[in-house]
Amino acid sequence: MSLSRRLCFNMGVLGAVVGQKADWTVGEAWLPSYLGPDAEAGKQVARFMRDFWFPQCEVRGGMFDWWKILELSSIGIDVLGGQFIVMVLGKDGFPRLQMIPYHRCESTLGGSGQTLVADGPYKGFRMVDGIIYYASGRVAAYNFNIGKDGKSDYVQTPASDVIHLYDPRRSEQERGFPAFAHALESMKMALTSIEDERIRTSIISRLHLLVFNES
Repeated sequence: MSLSRRLCFNMGVLGAVVGQKADWTVGEAWLPSYLGPDAEAGKQVARFMRDFWFPQCEVRGGMFDWWKILELSSIGIDVLGGQFIVMVLGKDGFPRLQMIPYHRCESTLGGSGQTLVADGPYKGFRMVDGIIYYASGRVAAYNFNIGKDGKSDYVQTPASDVIHLYDPRRSEQERGFPAFAHALESMKMALTSIEDERIRTSIISRLHLLVFNES
């Protein structure tokens, strides 16, 4: 994820493609509509969603409305492999959404691979890369690192409160991979080649020829 993020923000074409995909995906087709028998009641719900809930559905408010959530989720799936959205209830009783960066779901102390939950309501449960599972293999909870300033602070959030967005490519896949994971090494070499070419151009531009004669 770290390499994918760095490449996406350093390669203009790659970043533009990811951004354009998100721009073209999120549009007016996502507006709610009701086609059931109680049309008038359905229209009232649709108006409430469009005019009241959509503009303030994310906990941060401001520019982070419903459309921005969809756009950033599309970018997150392509660049990092997925996106987590937590459903929360504010003190005023208003339901909202909170976006959690994909790299923030991790095993305790930043570990990866398979381990057992050490404490809490899911003690003894299997945890793989931050996702906690029941014995049956169903997701029980997610282990989110919500710490700030480089400090770790883990919160185990029930799966019923989390929307996990990713594009699985295999039946056994439990987390998503960047859309261009198969080409990361090639992109890294291309980025290195571009940098080498810049250095070459800089060296050539600084070469001087001194001519000495009688005068």
